[in-house]
Amino acid sequence: MNKKFKLFIFLTLSFVLTNCNNEKHSTPNPKISIINPILITTEPIDFNKIVDTIIKIPLKVTKNSYISYIKKLLLTSDKQIIVLNAANILIYDSVGNFLFQVGRIGKGPGEYVSIVDICLSNDGKYLLALDPFNKILKYSMNDGTYMAQSTPKWKEKRGSCDGICPSDKDGYYLFCSNPLKQDNFDNDFYCLSKFNWEGQLIGENLLRKDFCFNINRFTQASDNSYYLRPLEGDPSLYKVKDGTLKKVIDLNFGQTQIPVKYIFTFPGNPYKNIHNYIMAPFYKLPMGFHNTSEFLYFYCAGPKGVTNEFLLNRKNMNGVRWVHSDKIPFSILASDSVYFYGVFMDYLSKTDSNIQERKKNHLKEFLKQKFDLEILENNSNPEIIKIKFK
Repeated sequence: MNKKFKLFIFLTLSFVLTNCNNEKHSTPNPKISIINPILITTEPIDFNKIVDTIIKIPLKVTKNSYISYIKKLLLTSDKQIIVLNAANILIYDSVGNFLFQVGRIGKGPGEYVSIVDICLSNDGKYLLALDPFNKILKYSMNDGTYMAQSTPKWKEKRGSCDGICPSDKDGYYLFCSNPLKQDNFDNDFYCLSKFNWEGQLIGENLLRKDFCFNINRFTQASDNSYYLRPLEGDPSLYKVKDGTLKKVIDLNFGQTQIPVKYIFTFPGNPYKNIHNYIMAPFYKLPMGFHNTSEFLYFYCAGPKGVTNEFLLNRKNMNGVRWVHSDKIPFSILASDSVYFYGVFMDYLSKTDSNIQERKKNHLKEFLKQKFDLEILENNSNPEIIKIKFK
């Protein structure tokens, strides 16, 4: 399991059937760059030569702020840290002091049992939370108070959506990966739907070309715009800024790119063939896009499911990459204009296998040595590590 792609467990646990509308909606299509991440990066690397500054932020533990698992991080303009926990949504200040919980767990108005995804409004005043029933809950970022709810209205019944980001005029985008019949490519299926706050459908985009994996679809950029990772079968990385969807760059791994509809080469339901897809001898599923003013970071599954991480200079589009085989990886989950924010959540006991990992040339082990990071106590929260590259 050590060398399998770190998202395999999440994929098998969190997959849900999804659906979308089928109206067309145009997207600006300016000239963009096409890059092969393997050809423009080098490895192995000496992290001492590329890491400028590292800062540790312990997330304080209180009776109301215990974190079992961090699903997503967002940052506000004043560097408050928003944690989508496995159970709830927690807000910390820039040095890790707990401030408040967003909303409450329950089944009443404004309450939630679980949250699929979160985003900030364009002005940063509100947090929008998508629940498994496609309801959008709005909360104040002043104190986490519930404000309102929006229910999107499609022409036909839809399954659960798997991502949200803000649109213009207090609206939002929802991403739904697949129709209920996931191998149906006879009918056009648009995965991205735009709604106003009243839930009216404004338009749709991004025609599905392949079976789509419903995980980690949106990530926050440093200016509170949102990256939309490439759809399976589509090389384009998109960004949503102030309600407008634009292409950023095309990623093409050449002959090592996984073929379109590869998952359908295996017999049976594609949900049962996730492991075969992940372990295929190709590069696939680029995701986790974050940026500073100088760098773009992302990762993908490589041949045999090995995680490949990429750090690109945004000006000249070259950089470095590294692979790792951690059971519990160090995950970069957010960024501002200067720093990337990663999560250290290694609760494993010290074993010979952990000692062997220190010989691996990847970012987590470099940080362990620099900070002399120890295994976290079971009653402590994960730690945020800020990294500035040079």
